[in-house]
Amino acid sequence: MRAADPCESSDPPRSLRLGVAVQAALLLATGLLAFTPPAHGLMLLVPLGPGGAGSVEALIDASGATRVAIGPLPGSFYVEGARARLLPAAMARGVLLFSGRPRLCGPFPEASTS
Repeated sequence: MRAADPCESSDPPRSLRLGVAVQAALLLATGLLAFTPPAHGLMLLVPLGPGGAGSVEALIDASGATRVAIGPLPGSFYVEGARARLLPAAMARGVLLFSGRPRLCGPFPEASTS
């Protein structure tokens, strides 16, 4: 009977797995930073739940943000405003804030101001 050779293991070495995990985490963090809303400027507001359009409208009015355009998702809007005023109200209403600089998305559709 032959003894098992530790060099013939089918599992990659622990240092390799750790290195791959660290690189994946760095890529994920870099990707998420691209969507972080600016302190002041263009942001995309995306409601999480049903009836979210009403909560986004109320959030825009309460925070003093300016509607720029209708967003790509149902109930979403691009707005110009301050993150410090938008973020607490957005969290309370179940609305996500993203960086609003559309990348390769084309021109903005017209926003409804009524």
